Amino acid sequence: MAGAPKKQQTVLVRMSVSEKLHRYLGHLARTTTMGASENDVALFLLTRELETLRQSDAYGFDFKRDDE
Repeated sequence: MAGAPKKQQTVLVRMSVSEKLHRYLGHLARTTTMGASENDVALFLLTRELETLRQSDAYGFDFKRDDE
């Protein structure tokens, strides 16, 4: 029987973007299902792109640490 999914540990990341990009993130928040706020949309897009890079041949990365 499957249990509750493991919660991932998270780390706070702060970044600054241009006003123009912030307005675009707001537009995406209002008109898409990517997130409810600019931060949510930015998190969605950054996570998606980093996962794509991680899985690619050129930028592959194994998240397992040596001690695991």
